[in-house]
Amino acid sequence: MTLKELLVGFGTQVRSIWMIGMHAFAKRETQMYPEEPVYLPPRYRGPYRADARPGR
Repeated sequence: MTLKELLVGFGTQVRSIWMIGMHAFAKRETQMYPEEPVYLPPRYRGPYRADARPGR
């Protein structure tokens, strides 16, 4: 193992730990259901449902 390989490997480990830390402390995008109502457009008429059984 050369010094260059050792430094590249160490740099990779530091970069991985940095990225994990940035994601761990980033602001979350989760909505607090049901406290915050979900936004629905004015013309929303419900989910599309394809019924597999005809005549129902």
